[in-house]
Amino acid sequence: MVLCIGFRDPLLRLIFGNVEADVMRASRSYFLITALSFPVLAVYNACAAVFRAIGNSKISMQVSLASNLLNIAGNALLIYVFKWGVTGAALSTLFARAFAMVFLLVKLSMPGHVLTTKLFAPFKPDRNLIWQILYIGIPSGIENGMFHLGRLLVVRIVTLFGTAAILAGVAIFPAVFAQGQSPNAGPGLLFITMHNTFTSMGFAGNIVGALFYLLVIFAGVSSAISLM
Repeated sequence: MVLCIGFRDPLLRLIFGNVEADVMRASRSYFLITALSFPVLAVYNACAAVFRAIGNSKISMQVSLASNLLNIAGNALLIYVFKWGVTGAALSTLFARAFAMVFLLVKLSMPGHVLTTKLFAPFKPDRNLIWQILYIGIPSGIENGMFHLGRLLVVRIVTLFGTAAILAGVAIFPAVFAQGQSPNAGPGLLFITMHNTFTSMGFAGNIVGALFYLLVIFAGVSSAISLM
């Protein structure tokens, strides 16, 4: 958490590149607040793993559902009522994760479980047990890290197109799913989804659609020339 907060600016520049100042400012604010929840998230995941290990995965599912509902309600309250924008969204995430962690910790401290914990008992680390956990956990963490590194590279490539292109991609998703298409449909998105969208716009859609496909032709020709 400390490293993430200390190096948040270089990390965000590495991931998003040269984005608009407003976007970077919002990203810094969101990253800072959500980074504070990293230890909370670690404790929650540990408690949830304990419950799954003792055969009570139901409580993990229920707490996850309650946490997500709390996050949604918090987003609606802090963004639309208090007008806190990105900061409100980050705070809602932080509070929801803290709620899930505290609930599972209290639940795990109650008697009647195969494995319980004492919240206010003296903490005495077991080096041998810690080493066994790290021996298994570190390779798994590296594997997961490689997967997320690939996701970050994809995000980095997408951000090169600019904020307008990203928003355009997000805006077209409702039409894609409404027409039964898949986001990875390839040319079908261009010649089916977009065509149906322009058709539903009436006469204005004919003009916008003609201009759109004309620009697609120019983009295709220029790309072909650049490959020659």
